[in-house]
Amino acid sequence: MTSPLTEPHLTGAQLDRAFEECACDLFRQFAATLGGELDESSQGGRHLSFPSHMMFKSAWRTRLTADTADAYIAETIDWFRSRNVDDFGWWTHAGTTPDDLGHRLVAHGFEQLSRKSVLDPNVPSTAQGAPVMAADLSTIDESVLNKVPSGFRIERATSEADLQAFQHIISVGFSTAPQVGAAWSDATRHVGADRTPWRLYLGWLDGEPVATNVVTEGGGIVGVWNIATLAAHRGKGLGAAITVAPLLEARTKGYRYAGLFASALGAPVYERLGFQFTGTRLNRFAWKNV
Repeated sequence: MTSPLTEPHLTGAQLDRAFEECACDLFRQFAATLGGELDESSQGGRHLSFPSHMMFKSAWRTRLTADTADAYIAETIDWFRSRNVDDFGWWTHAGTTPDDLGHRLVAHGFEQLSRKSVLDPNVPSTAQGAPVMAADLSTIDESVLNKVPSGFRIERATSEADLQAFQHIISVGFSTAPQVGAAWSDATRHVGADRTPWRLYLGWLDGEPVATNVVTEGGGIVGVWNIATLAAHRGKGLGAAITVAPLLEARTKGYRYAGLFASALGAPVYERLGFQFTGTRLNRFAWKNV
């Protein structure tokens, strides 16, 4: 794993590259800690591990040419299919080449995971998708921790009850991907919460689990994933607090930057916390054996 990036005033493109590598390091961690399979070359990476969720079986860091892209896509489909995989994901970032890879994936039978938008055929697919955001942890808004109800606390999700609560919050908070909470919980349970390179967090309000966050380390930065708050408890600053608290913990370990990809609902919240748009986007595509 790379050392934390500490240089001030990194550009948006530099932070996007760091976030892409943060995601790639996470996929490598899945393969290593979950007894999975990792295949990397100059053309790209792909991983396959327990549990059966697209987060844990994907292709990524694609560096192809217009002449090699279609053959590599077909070969990757065969790679997963030969391992009896019925579905898998493909991640694209600003550094993905060629820049029309998303359009090519759709032509090969993939679907864009974000159903709220349709790929514009006249725009490079790498310029479409969820905005990537990054924050300098030296200027993150710590004041949000003082603006939550007095009965709110944030803790690592380690026990079986914690993992079940984490799974439940994600399942109702992410209507478009309800199974991702179960996948994170299953993976953590399989490895052991005290041995995972990723960290699951729960936010508790008056003894009830109401919010989640997942924090990873890679590419020299901290990655933030799967922030969710139960609908009945939104508007209380809980999502902001459970985003910031683990980042302050990471800052004490030497990390200066954090990255994430945002939904339309979450982006304004992250911006108020100190996250800024990198000017780049991330997209995910899904293949299913039909």
